[in-house]
Amino acid sequence: MASEEIHIGKRLIDGEHYYSLSDLAQKKSKQKPNEVLRNWINQADTVEFIEEWERSNNPRYKADSYIRFKMNHYNHKR
Repeated sequence: MASEEIHIGKRLIDGEHYYSLSDLAQKKSKQKPNEVLRNWINQADTVEFIEEWERSNNPRYKADSYIRFKMNHYNHKR
């Protein structure tokens, strides 16, 4: 997929399409796509979404590791 001269990578894995978050962030900000990703990942809804996705899709999901991550994440935001 291409948008405004930025190629957005897409992969098909097990019948599911996956898009490159890095490429999507470059569409928003060519100079600082890392800031776009940082802002997105630091939103509480994103952290909760990642947890739910991991619970549903990762057979090696470890709730105790996630709890430590979440506590660390929110402590750094203060």
